[in-house]
Amino acid sequence: MARPAHVCVALLALLLGCRAGAPSEADVPAWSGSVGDQDTGETGADTGADSDSAGDTDTAPIPDTGDSGDSGELDTGPPPEPAWLAVSAGQWYTCGLRVDQSVACWGANDFGQLDVPTGAYASISAGGTYACAIDAEGELACWGNEAFTEFPPPAGPWVYVSCGAGNCASIDRAGAMQTWGYYSFPTAPEGAFIAVEWGNGPEELCAVRASGEIVCWREDGSEFSPLVGSFADVGVGALFGCGLDAAGGTTWWNYDDPPHSEWGVDEPPEVAFEKLRLMTGSACGLTPAGEVVCWGEPHLYWGSDSTKPPVETYQDVTVGYYHNCGLTTGGQILCWGSDNYGQSTPPT
Repeated sequence: MARPAHVCVALLALLLGCRAGAPSEADVPAWSGSVGDQDTGETGADTGADSDSAGDTDTAPIPDTGDSGDSGELDTGPPPEPAWLAVSAGQWYTCGLRVDQSVACWGANDFGQLDVPTGAYASISAGGTYACAIDAEGELACWGNEAFTEFPPPAGPWVYVSCGAGNCASIDRAGAMQTWGYYSFPTAPEGAFIAVEWGNGPEELCAVRASGEIVCWREDGSEFSPLVGSFADVGVGALFGCGLDAAGGTTWWNYDDPPHSEWGVDEPPEVAFEKLRLMTGSACGLTPAGEVVCWGEPHLYWGSDSTKPPVETYQDVTVGYYHNCGLTTGGQILCWGSDNYGQSTPPT
């Protein structure tokens, strides 16, 4: 049931698509991302002397160094060189695309999620326990859960890939979409698409047609259009979906009737977004100003609050199960939320 549009005013925050508890599920555990909370700590220590507290004792005069600037500020040096081009959060792991076009993954490796094939890549998508990357020629390289080995990725060239709990989808230069994966899923319909996202489980796939229409499919092959209007992007979570229009406004739909809104995921802040990603009970959005805003269930189970990203200027955001990550405009990856498997600690 479509919810009223929240057209947001100005700003920035998984959003996309997993499971509470250790990653010891069946071959393909359910996935909540489409995607830990890093505690940045307090850095406000007083490093300068208090010039107003001379006291009763005689103190020697301080030599004049000729520096009329503020000696209480520490010189932190130049910012770090950009290290990353992209980031994608999986279930208990994260993958990043380095500036040299190699891919590195960190976190849980119980299904081989960290065993990245050597190569030069252009984009990545981390699913539940299975990840794919598009190489320089537009072909797909995939790794992780060996249950997927019977479903090799289709031949390209491709320009877009999205992986969920047990399925992946890719889009070519003409906008044609193809799906593959562990669960039986209907072949995507003909037509041109500009975006595609997997929901919380194997049963939900939503895509945006070139016309701006959002269309979704269930595992039984049934198709439905959850919203009326024109949209630029789509986010799909466990119980909610959202269309993002060209002006940055959000329109939500709910899989439950009556609506299941105890987490408040479908009540975003009054801001405009450039990108939106959903997970089980929370969401993150990226504003035009480069701010990442997250809301909903904080997921405090294995780390700090997954709805509180470090204050930075971002160019992208990705949502995992209990952790989220952002790519800063300076090419650094920052993650927050659960870090029980090191999924929120990028390599240096």
